[in-house]
Amino acid sequence: MTSFYQLSKNMFKEKRKYVYLVLIVQVIAVMIFAILEFTNYKSAYFSPYLNTSVLSIRSVLFDNAVTTTFFADIIFCGLMCWQNERENLSQTWREAPISDTKFYFANVFSSIVGCIYIFLIQIVFGFLILFPSMNLMSTAINNLLGVTQYSPPFIDRLLTMVLFLFLIATTIFVFVSFTNFVARTIVDFLPVKNTFWVRLLTMAILVIIASYIFIQISTRFQNYVDNHFAAKSVSMIALSADMSLNATMLEFILIILVLGGINLVLFNKFIEAKIDK
Repeated sequence: MTSFYQLSKNMFKEKRKYVYLVLIVQVIAVMIFAILEFTNYKSAYFSPYLNTSVLSIRSVLFDNAVTTTFFADIIFCGLMCWQNERENLSQTWREAPISDTKFYFANVFSSIVGCIYIFLIQIVFGFLILFPSMNLMSTAINNLLGVTQYSPPFIDRLLTMVLFLFLIATTIFVFVSFTNFVARTIVDFLPVKNTFWVRLLTMAILVIIASYIFIQISTRFQNYVDNHFAAKSVSMIALSADMSLNATMLEFILIILVLGGINLVLFNKFIEAKIDK
């Protein structure tokens, strides 16, 4: 029998290739944008993430690194979702001598590790840009995490953001699998030959429902960001934003548990592997 650790490790090795691919593209984008900005700006350059108005290589590179990280992580998350479903349906991967439940958990776990891996590299890259200026590093961290007179201690804000990002990634992975599994299960029980439109319609309905839920949840997160990043945040407003974010994270946990449980049932009972092309 293959162990959970060994299978997760092998899956992570496969997904690690996308980490390096996305990072290479991101570095190229940062350099290109930096060259364009130095060409266009002849006076002081205001850095929103460093709260400084000095035109310097470090400030421009750091701003571009932060901005491109947002898009790079979205692309990487999409690649992880695609790879997850590819492995879930792969006959080669499914032949691993391990239970379907452990296989599913190993797949999601390896993707989460991939997200952590790319995020850590991006953080180190950002710090290397600002090193050795400790003042710039401190300013950047506070501005990125949001600091006001009523903000929680640094470690609390850091853990909150890390947990929130972890729950977002896990929820996305679980929901994508849920959409794929439900669509395939419905199609398998239909007595029709052309199932493409049925699968597409099922996925569309599920995505619309999910979009509505995520809009409601993102409103609370935006409330947290607005009140912790605002220069004139009021203590009661900040406290209300914290409680709203905590409720949002609980909702993420509930979604993960419910959809994850349904995924396990469908994966064990109805989802069959297909021959790799």
